[in-house]
Amino acid sequence: MQSLHDWAVRELQADGCQIWAIDDLGFHPRALAGREINDDDRQLVRQCCIEHRAVADGGRVVLPLELDDRRGGACLFSLPDADAADVLERCRAALQPRLAELDKQLQLQRLAGLSGSARDSDQLRSMLTLAHSLEQCADKREVLRQVHELLLGLTGAQNFFVVVLDPAKQLLEFEYFADQYDQDESPIPFREGGLDGSLAAYVVGARRTVRGSSQDLLSQAGHGDRLDDAHYGPRAHDWLGVPMNVASEVFGAMVIQSYDPDFRFDDRAPSVLAMLAEATGAALHRRRIREQLERTVRERTAQLEQAKQAAEQALVELREAQRHLVESEKMASLGLLVAGVAHEANTPLGIAVTANSHLQAQLEQLKRAVAEGRIDAASLRGTLEIAEQSAQMIGNNLDRAARLVQNFKQVSVDRSSDGRRRFVLAHFLDELIGSMASLWRERPLQVSVECDPELKLDSFPGALGQALSNLIQNALVHAFAEDDPGELRIVGRARNAEAIQIDVRDNGSGIEPRHLDKIFDPFYTTRRHRGGTGLGLHIAYNLITHKLGGSIRVDSTPGLGSHFCLRIPLSAPAVPSAVAPGK
Repeated sequence: MQSLHDWAVRELQADGCQIWAIDDLGFHPRALAGREINDDDRQLVRQCCIEHRAVADGGRVVLPLELDDRRGGACLFSLPDADAADVLERCRAALQPRLAELDKQLQLQRLAGLSGSARDSDQLRSMLTLAHSLEQCADKREVLRQVHELLLGLTGAQNFFVVVLDPAKQLLEFEYFADQYDQDESPIPFREGGLDGSLAAYVVGARRTVRGSSQDLLSQAGHGDRLDDAHYGPRAHDWLGVPMNVASEVFGAMVIQSYDPDFRFDDRAPSVLAMLAEATGAALHRRRIREQLERTVRERTAQLEQAKQAAEQALVELREAQRHLVESEKMASLGLLVAGVAHEANTPLGIAVTANSHLQAQLEQLKRAVAEGRIDAASLRGTLEIAEQSAQMIGNNLDRAARLVQNFKQVSVDRSSDGRRRFVLAHFLDELIGSMASLWRERPLQVSVECDPELKLDSFPGALGQALSNLIQNALVHAFAEDDPGELRIVGRARNAEAIQIDVRDNGSGIEPRHLDKIFDPFYTTRRHRGGTGLGLHIAYNLITHKLGGSIRVDSTPGLGSHFCLRIPLSAPAVPSAVAPGK
């Protein structure tokens, strides 16, 4: 304490420093240096302790002393030649690191005043140590039982209980209860400032120490002669209750009582019980806060775990739904391919059938002429020429149909399986475009393919074909009106030694900027009213980035067309990567 005074004199030019302690008996000066105490000092200290805030008045600064939610008193600096408000923060900064030491010294002084012997002093220290351990101990009742044993030795209190106010401030709940006659530990109803069935509730409501016989105390409170006074428990000849205050709030009460008419607690009992209540209240209050925080953390953790499990389940279901949608889209695309191939194959097969019918008719005429003996060299040569032309026409068109069927077989196998194989990109693109030609044959569109014939990939042709066909169909639907002329170009080239680039360009209507960052999102379509699902480009994106291990981006200018740029490794990754659509 002397070091604090020396600092105040040296740094603040103070002419006085006072340390005041607060206990059950009020405010008391414990250490003085400088000028004498006057009534104004006492009033200023009282204001600081009651309002629990720093107070500056003229040349005086008073700061509350608080450690671990426990009020210890106040410190007053006298600064006659300075404005106290200007040095308030400096005083606070000087006091803060000294709080623990000041608190320890005040406690020692208080213990010395309460203990009549070395044994009493040891018991007081042990009791307070146990009280402080209530914050972390496993069994509160056992610790409080040990506290009671020490308290019994100090005060002779055989009957002792501790009650705390529940968080809702409606009930007083027993933390510990030991009574010679009364065994009822039911929670006590609490009403601010009211008796409500217990003198302990009155102590908590009044926030002050109460002592006397229970009969006298009840009479003072307007009771004592009513039939329901039995609810207040057995009559005690000496009843002492002390509130457990934490900061500016009342937390509970600590009570000792004697039923022996020849026994009274000594004059130390109120101070001993007040010191114990102070330590116990602070420890139990911190324990409640910690338990509430731990409970909140457990609840939040459980909620987060439930949310996590729900999200994981939703993700599994979403992926399964997406897989079904992708398969449905694949089958729809395959159905469109089948229809296109059937349409394409119908023409050469029709020509071959017509040529074959014409050839059969000529052969029938030749057979009749031979049977009737009307055959001559000129008619034979004519029939042979027609037969040769028909056979050539049949052969050419059957070859054309066979190529279409072969292309369809390869594309359909690739589309319907996840097989990986080596293939030449140029041949693959030609087969793909050939199988889809019926989609634009009757429209004024030019579709061309340019590709380095040496490019070879070790990849998944089905995934690449599905992605490219989705891009082409997207252009046919969105880039060009039904009768508008246009051009669609697919260009394949080497990007570097490890990757290729495929550019799909059109000179159609383009994409508005507000749609560009969403076109790869699932179910995003501007043609829903025309049957669009919003899955085509999303599936293309997933196949390119996930299955093929590549990337895709789009550039577009409204009115000038769109450009989709695919970059794909020559060798697909062994384990497909999961990539979310980029914006």
